[in-house]
Amino acid sequence: MSNPTPPAPPVPRIVVDPHLLSCPDYSLPFADTLRVQLATSQTITEVEAAKLLSDLWTAQNTLEKTAWDAQTAADKVIADEAARLRLERAEKDKLDAAQAIQDELDAIRDKRPKLGAFAVDVAVGDDTEPRIPAYAEEKLKNKKWVGLYYFTIAADQEARRSRLTVNPDGMAWVANDGDASGSSYSLAPNVKPSKNAISDSDLSPDDFTYASDHFLRQIKRFNWEKPHIDVLTNFFYLIKSHPIRATDEGPRACQRYADEVRQQWHSRMAAGELTFNIGLINNTRLDKIAIQVLKDDARAQTSSARADAASIRDAVNATNRRQRYRSPSPRRGRNRSPSPSRRERRGRSYSPHRNSRRGRSASPRRRSRSRNNRNFQRGTRSQSEPATCAICLGYHTDVHLCKKEEFWNGGPTLCRRESNNFIAFRTGGRICLEFQLDKGCTRPGHSDRHTCTGCGGSSHGATRCPRAQKSTAPHSSSSK
Repeated sequence: MSNPTPPAPPVPRIVVDPHLLSCPDYSLPFADTLRVQLATSQTITEVEAAKLLSDLWTAQNTLEKTAWDAQTAADKVIADEAARLRLERAEKDKLDAAQAIQDELDAIRDKRPKLGAFAVDVAVGDDTEPRIPAYAEEKLKNKKWVGLYYFTIAADQEARRSRLTVNPDGMAWVANDGDASGSSYSLAPNVKPSKNAISDSDLSPDDFTYASDHFLRQIKRFNWEKPHIDVLTNFFYLIKSHPIRATDEGPRACQRYADEVRQQWHSRMAAGELTFNIGLINNTRLDKIAIQVLKDDARAQTSSARADAASIRDAVNATNRRQRYRSPSPRRGRNRSPSPSRRERRGRSYSPHRNSRRGRSASPRRRSRSRNNRNFQRGTRSQSEPATCAICLGYHTDVHLCKKEEFWNGGPTLCRRESNNFIAFRTGGRICLEFQLDKGCTRPGHSDRHTCTGCGGSSHGATRCPRAQKSTAPHSSSSK
């Protein structure tokens, strides 16, 4: 096996152009030593030695010239290639810049508003598509928790009204959620939560059922992950079909459980933690919540009873005050002949018994006082005034006796009058009558009874309900 040939050493570059050099004169004194040594070793004369040195230098210079020319040619090839590459790069950069400008123009052109396509043979659907507020859309887009109120019918109506006054494309600087110091901000859609929003536990059972179904449809529209959609679907199904809902406190306990657990589930996932399976119902926790609901109801009923007793006491006191200030009735058997006119009084002659007790007539001041008493008595006479009924939402005078089964404009009522004359929801929940009035109720401790008897909302009472009959409309038979 032959040994491999070692690579040739690199040729050193020639720094000085050999074409510019000239042969030195070796006959001069600087070359005396070299000439003597060469002449002695070669047995030639010094003149021949000088000529030999000149020939040797010329031969070496010729080789260097050849190498210089080759080196210059190679350098030229390299320089030409580098220049070509620079030109190509410059041309490519120019083309890239032109393409970037064209892409930017195309992007601007694509951002122009365009009308989408439509199917020629497809008509609009039979039902109105429900909408959700922009605040809920932004939450679902970012896959964050949002309350079920935003998926109710009331929120749908609110969203349709807000679309007319709010710019959905508006942006605002908001603090980042993960920044505890609040020093970093980012642009986000300028949407705000609704002022009428309530917690899931305060929704009516019908609103909770409607909102949960609507919520599941919306998370599919916003492309939530399928495992999360499936577990939430199973969760709401178990909540709405749990056996505890058959009890009086069951629906509220289930809604409070769903509200607490769903918020906890979302908060842990947002923090990046491995969270629990929300589809597994913890019956122990649900029973504790049901007991707490019963305690809250007991406290609310006690407070309501005290408030009702105070209202009755105030009403009795007010009635006593009105009766106390009523003018006395005229005495029986007294001759109430009409008083003479002013002309008759002027023409009446003087009588010695005129100023006596028996013949004295009532003074103008006394007559005026009796007239005022009669007018006050006539004005304080009990007269029924029309008001908005908490049962049928009609505007009439029989609100304290109404037992209608339908609203004033049709449809079954949400409440009924019981045998003890109390008004209660058909589902079994009690109501707060003060909350149904225009001034509302400010007493704490029974917010679960602050529900409108017309639509089930919690932001207003029956007097301000959109379903209520307007006061300008014709009254019922009592007010005609």
